[in-house]
Amino acid sequence: MTITTHRAPAFRVLLRAPTQGRAKLFLLGKKAPQGGPLIDTKTYACQGAAGSFYCKGSYEKLPAGTYTWRIAWVGVGKMPAHVELSVRW
Repeated sequence: MTITTHRAPAFRVLLRAPTQGRAKLFLLGKKAPQGGPLIDTKTYACQGAAGSFYCKGSYEKLPAGTYTWRIAWVGVGKMPAHVELSVRW
């Protein structure tokens, strides 16, 4: 999903992914934070319940620009996953 902002946005995210596998959330763009995923279900402090991880994060204002959200899923075998992302700008 790609979003173009015209003002400096701060944002909150909620990532929901299965506990069987690994999800990584990236924010891409010229002015996006560098250095790897914003959320990685293997290393991030996620809450787990009923087979799902719930990962929350809040981020400071970024410069106006175009940003792309990308979720990388490494599942068990070739099993697809139901992954949900909620973003509040």
